[in-house]
Amino acid sequence: MGSDNTLEQEFNDLLQSNVSLASIALILLSKRRGQRFGSIMLT
Repeated sequence: MGSDNTLEQEFNDLLQSNVSLASIALILLSKRRGQRFGSIMLT
């Protein structure tokens, strides 16, 4: 049971870091594409 817990925690950490990277990528993309795309992401 304990090993499953740590594995789940590691997966959650990995998921969070991936989400953070995706958010950064989206921000960079929106800056590249211009304000119109950025405004869509903000709303």
